[in-house]
Amino acid sequence: MEKKFQWIFFDLDGTLVDSVPAMYRIYLNFLETFGKIGTKEEFLELNGPALPEIISLLKKRYHLKDSEQSLMTLYKEAIARDYGPSLEPVDGAEETLKALQDNGYALALVTSAFRSMATPFMKERHWERYFKHCIFGDEVAQSKPNPDIYLLALKKTNAARETAAAVEDSPNGILSAKGAGIFTLGFTHSYPKKWLLAAGADGIIDNLKEIETIVKH
Repeated sequence: MEKKFQWIFFDLDGTLVDSVPAMYRIYLNFLETFGKIGTKEEFLELNGPALPEIISLLKKRYHLKDSEQSLMTLYKEAIARDYGPSLEPVDGAEETLKALQDNGYALALVTSAFRSMATPFMKERHWERYFKHCIFGDEVAQSKPNPDIYLLALKKTNAARETAAAVEDSPNGILSAKGAGIFTLGFTHSYPKKWLLAAGADGIIDNLKEIETIVKH
């Protein structure tokens, strides 16, 4: 019997990679450079948009005098220094990717992370072998929660939206995928179930290994 879903679109940060703690530290340290104090609530709000949008918002909100280009350079330096070394896959990530691939699903990575941020980890883990396509945040003008990145994913994969399912850990990611008309699973790795459902998740998983059981039906 033909599968209902042929494509599974995966977010990266917080979904496949346990990077949220590292990104939170980078965010706090960035603001501390300017004598500002960040909050967990604000950080969670910023989980989804691409870095230029985050920098623009922080500059306005905290009245930072430096140019956006200068602020971007500073933030990128912090990412290069502190992001990669502490990253580990989310529990069950590689086993899930392999199982889905072995069972005939086509996989695509759809992440707000810039290519330069995401690819070192992907190469280190040899994860390129699992993904037929990778779509990065620097390929679209507006990132999550805007649906552009998922619309681009549908275009690049030549997938009909009804044949694709997305896996996202954040409300912004869910809003992005749902905005593109894609069935979306909310993964409770970073946010409470109620937040993911409020964003419009079609289903909830607590473990990545649950994905195939859900998309089969």
